[in-house]
Amino acid sequence: MGVKGVAALADATKFMAAVASLDCSQNDAITGKRSRDNDGAAPWIYGEELEGWVALCSSLSGSSITSLNFSGCQLNSESLTSLTKAISSMAAVADLNISINPIGVDGAKALGDVISGSSLKCLIIGPKGTRLPVNDEEVTELNFEGQEFGPAEVTLVAAATSTLAAVETVVLSQNRLGGRTVAFAADAVAIDAPVVGCFVKPPGDEECFELTSLEPVRLKRVADGKLLEQ
Repeated sequence: MGVKGVAALADATKFMAAVASLDCSQNDAITGKRSRDNDGAAPWIYGEELEGWVALCSSLSGSSITSLNFSGCQLNSESLTSLTKAISSMAAVADLNISINPIGVDGAKALGDVISGSSLKCLIIGPKGTRLPVNDEEVTELNFEGQEFGPAEVTLVAAATSTLAAVETVVLSQNRLGGRTVAFAADAVAIDAPVVGCFVKPPGDEECFELTSLEPVRLKRVADGKLLEQ
């Protein structure tokens, strides 16, 4: 389904009051797709024709749809702007799948800003289609070890934790978090016994490390993702 297809779908959804689920996954031309070298082959450029996508997102506002799947649609941060607006005005949507999309940190922040005020209960994110619960008072632990998360996914995790009042543990070991700086939140809690996934900052040292293993003890430098040999 390309740009014309998504525009037609936008018109059709206005007359589908009983539709509970919308699956548009694996449609990488949904926001436009063209060959960079104009030879009909890769590399491809996406996201240049947003008219149909914007119309589809607008048609979702106020609908009774409970599940949305846009996995593998090459959605970028600009595409997320329209989707975020729709999510904030959908009273019934509980599941949103945006996995395998280059949404970027800005797109993740935009979505993160509306999570707490939405009806969402689960986001499906990242290259492995990982489920991230949101707006759930019973979740006590989040374990995303080895899910190949990058900065965008971690941004969504941070937003989600603010809607999970009972969460005590978040594990993010074995993810691609290198290249970013870390600042401890004002309400960060120090722990006496180290656990995998916690962060370590030696006194007087500007560098921060993630504990990736206890037996043997292994630390990963956050700045560049390098594992320490000792």
